[in-house]
Amino acid sequence: MLGLTRSSAGHNIPPNSGQLGTQVQVNKGGSNMRSWRQAQVLYLIIHFSIVLGVHAQSPSGSYAAAFRTPKHVKLSKPEVFHTTVEEVVHYLETNNVYLVTDPLRARIETQDPISIESLVRITKDAGASYLLYITVDRPVTQWLKVTVECYDLDQKMLWRESAGYTGLTDVNSKKALPEIIEKLEKQLAPRMGKPGLMPKPESTSTPAVAGENPQ
Repeated sequence: MLGLTRSSAGHNIPPNSGQLGTQVQVNKGGSNMRSWRQAQVLYLIIHFSIVLGVHAQSPSGSYAAAFRTPKHVKLSKPEVFHTTVEEVVHYLETNNVYLVTDPLRARIETQDPISIESLVRITKDAGASYLLYITVDRPVTQWLKVTVECYDLDQKMLWRESAGYTGLTDVNSKKALPEIIEKLEKQLAPRMGKPGLMPKPESTSTPAVAGENPQ
């Protein structure tokens, strides 16, 4: 309630209309300021919640990146490089290896040199705990050579496996790829379930029972 001023004669005198208008404007302005601050705080909470959710560190996930050597650039084709990387990644995925994707960028497949330090930083930002560095090469004595290296977040190499193909002169890189992948499979198989090739986390959802209608 608005306060009334009592005169010396004992009569109540209403407040000045100008003072009343000023008071209403101040109250309205304060309310708007509080609403704006509340909206700003809510935005920050949502923003950081999204960031933390996207980049939550996985204790077992791996981030894959690929490099095409200068020799491969000179003596082979880009399609061979990308197909080789896809085959390696496909093998990992079919064996339930937990590969973390970066929501901010596509998988790195490049012929431009990138330091392990930078790749590990990207790995960490993506929320993974291991870097799988795939190198596709074309040595003079081989049609194709693929190397897979695993690094932890301290840039320490944990292991390395490589496979190449030295065939007849009528064999090209595309024909050599299946044999190389087969060799890599045998080399990587004993490492499955270990650092760099950890399995995906088990789903927490309960599978539907056959014949049961979902609620």
